[in-house]
Amino acid sequence: MSDSGQVYLIGHNGLQNDLIAGHIASQLGLDCRIIDDLGKLPRMCIPNQQAKLLVLCDCRGWCSDDFQEFLNNIEPDVFSTSLMAFINLGVGLEIENIALGYGVRGFFYEVDSAASLIKGVDVLFSGDYWVSRQKIIDCLALGKNNASGPKKRRPVEKILTAREIEILSMIAMGGGNDAIAEKLCISPHTVRTHVYNIFKKIKVPSRLQASLWAAKNF
Repeated sequence: MSDSGQVYLIGHNGLQNDLIAGHIASQLGLDCRIIDDLGKLPRMCIPNQQAKLLVLCDCRGWCSDDFQEFLNNIEPDVFSTSLMAFINLGVGLEIENIALGYGVRGFFYEVDSAASLIKGVDVLFSGDYWVSRQKIIDCLALGKNNASGPKKRRPVEKILTAREIEILSMIAMGGGNDAIAEKLCISPHTVRTHVYNIFKKIKVPSRLQASLWAAKNF
C-alpha cells in the first residue's frame, strides 16, 4: 500500500471514529482525517480510476431515507475525483443497489471487524469494489425484474455477443471458468478467451467489476 493515499472519514469526531482513523493510519500508512461535513472535502482534479482520495461516510443510525437524501445532495464532482464507501452500515437496509448506481464503491457494516475494514480499504485503493457477492446477485436480479420499467439501460446486445452475455451472467452469479465451461460444454480455454474479450469490451479489470457492470446494465 502506498503512503500517498488520503482518507477522509465523514462523521462526528468521537472516540470510535478516532479509533477507526488511527487504525487505518497505523495499518496502511494512510493519512486519515475526520471531518463533520462532506462540504469540507477538498476538491481534487484527478480521474476517479486513479484517485488517491477515499471518503468513508459514517452511517450509524441512518435509515433508508437518510441515504437517499445524502446521495441526492452530493455534488457530482465528488464521485469523479474520489472513491466513496459507507461504514457502520446497518444490516438489512437494502440500500446497496441505489448507492452503487450513484457511484458508491464499498460497504462496511456495523457488525464487520476491524480487520475487514482494513482489507476493504486496501481493496478500494487498488481500484476495485468492496461489496459482497450476494449483493451483486441481488442487484442483478433487481435489474432483470425492472427491465421493462422506465429506466433506460445500455443496449447490451450492441456491446456483447449472445455467448458473452451468457457467460457474463454466469460470472455475475459467481461461476468460475471451469464451471462455466462444463455447463456450456466448451473448453476452459474458450471460456478464458470469452472472459478476456468481455473485460476488454466493457472496460473492467476484474470479475467483481464485471459483475457490477452486469447488475447495472442487464
